[in-house]
Amino acid sequence: MNVLVKKRFYRILLYFLFVYSLFGFRCISPDISSSGKIVFSSNSSGNQEIYIMNVDGSGLKRLTSNAVNDTHPSFSRDGSKIIFESNRDGGVFNIFIMNADGSNAKRLTYASAPINCKSTFSPSGKKILFICFPVTGYDIFIMNTDGTGLKQLTNISSMNIYTGFSPDGSKIVYSSSVGAVDDGEIYIMTVDGSNVKQLTDNSDDDCAPSFSPDGSKIVF
Repeated sequence: MNVLVKKRFYRILLYFLFVYSLFGFRCISPDISSSGKIVFSSNSSGNQEIYIMNVDGSGLKRLTSNAVNDTHPSFSRDGSKIIFESNRDGGVFNIFIMNADGSNAKRLTYASAPINCKSTFSPSGKKILFICFPVTGYDIFIMNTDGTGLKQLTNISSMNIYTGFSPDGSKIVYSSSVGAVDDGEIYIMTVDGSNVKQLTDNSDDDCAPSFSPDGSKIVF
């Protein structure tokens, strides 16, 4: 495994274990900002809410407060914004964006089908990548950070999950399984959904791909 990838993996693992040591399995989906903040969701209050704290556990602050579920938060690259999924307006989960201090929350999607897995900012901070279950499978979508320019990138009867941008934002890597849900393979495509290429081909489950910081390697 690439040394830089190893360092990033162990850094994320240590942060996850640290947050888990404070909140146990009640905490999910931690994310780290470039300024050294950790955002995560926890059901310690009875339902999933978004929290933020410093990397040493100090400065804990609750960012959302309602009777429904707010979950899967992700920082923008500059740490000024947080996207998350919520069913606060009733029905299925949709994507919202807010300032890193919890203010000015705004709904971005109006999907009638469930939005699943963690949404992701592009490296430029201008796009958001997410997964939705519109008809026959989990498909990958992309949109601008204000909710405009929505585009479906995949449209096949399969489970397309674990998406991620390349460091330059030009490519998307993901896991897709057609038929058996435990036989995922790794794929790559350009950010507009073209030039799809299968990278792995075996009878086992290949999932959770992520680019190395220089974009030359993929760990999965």
